[in-house]
Amino acid sequence: MRWKRSHLAYAKAKLTDLAFALLRPDVQARENTLATGGNEFDHKDFSDPISSEKGGEPGTFHLDRRSDESYMLRRANMVLRKGVVILKAQGLFGTLGIVLRRLIPHRLACYEDCRQFFHGRIGLEIGGPSGIFKWNGLFPIYTVADRIDNCNFSNNTTWEGHIAEGATFKFDKRRVPGNQYVDEATNLGRITSASYDFVLSSHTLEHIANPLKALSEWIRVLKEDGLLVLVIPHKDGAFDHRRPVTSLAHLIEDFEQQTTEADLTHLDEILELHDLTKDTGEGDFESFKRRSRQNLENRCLHHHVFDTSLAVELTHYAGLQIFAVEVVKPNNIVILAKKPVQGRGVRNERFRAVDTTPCWQSPFPSDQRPPICSTIFSPQVSVR
Repeated sequence: MRWKRSHLAYAKAKLTDLAFALLRPDVQARENTLATGGNEFDHKDFSDPISSEKGGEPGTFHLDRRSDESYMLRRANMVLRKGVVILKAQGLFGTLGIVLRRLIPHRLACYEDCRQFFHGRIGLEIGGPSGIFKWNGLFPIYTVADRIDNCNFSNNTTWEGHIAEGATFKFDKRRVPGNQYVDEATNLGRITSASYDFVLSSHTLEHIANPLKALSEWIRVLKEDGLLVLVIPHKDGAFDHRRPVTSLAHLIEDFEQQTTEADLTHLDEILELHDLTKDTGEGDFESFKRRSRQNLENRCLHHHVFDTSLAVELTHYAGLQIFAVEVVKPNNIVILAKKPVQGRGVRNERFRAVDTTPCWQSPFPSDQRPPICSTIFSPQVSVR
């Protein structure tokens, strides 16, 4: 559906009204925080991605004690920009679908079967906190886990704003905050092996230049029979849809060559094929190019591009036993996998495209075609 200027202007006005209505509680919470001597960053909903355009460093935020109206205008502008981008990219019905999914919680089919596993357990999340794991998300683990620690790559990120180490990871208001680590996802050296019952990662792996090295660390800190919940964006529903799917052989090569986060191998391809109309975090092409060249500092690039077959093959190659794969719009590939007991093999044939149709279903067109790479790699214990 092509949108006329009049349609967009009307949508803009309505979104502004909605943003004002929704943001008033946030303003009150912010004022309460300041009145009690709390840090302005204590309320994570205040993150403002456009603040970097005002002269600050990427991922830093400039909150002050201006009037409620001024604060709401800035917040409304941020929500409005995102809303217009989504409206242009998804169309009216696609946008309504996104709103309905937020208002009416939908659960993954496998959630009820494995919910009890997370009850009272301790886990680690890489990146986050993530909407998919909140009470109204596809896989609401935050409400049942006893404690969740967190690892992020920097003290200031584009998504979370300011991050302080210590007991500061607020994943659920009814739970005691988890421990916050500031470390690379590929190097969790400060965490003892076999420390956690589960590891969570939502829309993080694609931002890592060496995914197999990251997976090897996440598996190391998992207990035997511990669970990895891996959520990766599907290319068809993301701004990567014009780019080719990365091959498993390339990911293995990155691991063997010990590729670091400074790698910009895919930058030219990204600059040529990235769909800015689906990227709510950036403006024009020049600012996107500047941000991309500073990826070591901001980690906004998607190094690699995934469809469901690649995500499954990568998990299998890492030596994990897969027991659930679900693919849901707008762009989520969700894999639940278990770290096997030492010496026990894995059997993932029914999830893989090996001589048969895999057991998972997908709404995305590129998953309906056979995998590009016909070579099947065996799981490598050395990755763990």
